[in-house]
Amino acid sequence: MGVIDSTFIAQATDIVGEDRIRSDIRERHMYSVDIGVMPKLVRPFVNAGLAGAVVRPDSEAQLTALVHLCNASDVPLVARGASTSGYGGVLPRDGALVVDMSGWDRVL
Repeated sequence: MGVIDSTFIAQATDIVGEDRIRSDIRERHMYSVDIGVMPKLVRPFVNAGLAGAVVRPDSEAQLTALVHLCNASDVPLVARGASTSGYGGVLPRDGALVVDMSGWDRVL
């Protein structure tokens, strides 16, 4: 598995711009939890970790470029909407790129 390092951050910043990417520890923690309470029986099956960075693309072209970057870098990508599942579907693996899609209002 690849890692989100300074080179990856620079490449992702080139894609989405400086105001649409965060890699500080506080933001990474906020995007590494689900808003719901995960049921006790589900918890052992969820491989959750700390996000490596969070991006907020605002176009299909940016999203496509991020998918290609993650694929080329072997970095896991987690698409995140409103994070209300309660079953861990929005939880990243350690070091994953979280793509915040909550501002999108239509299907591409």
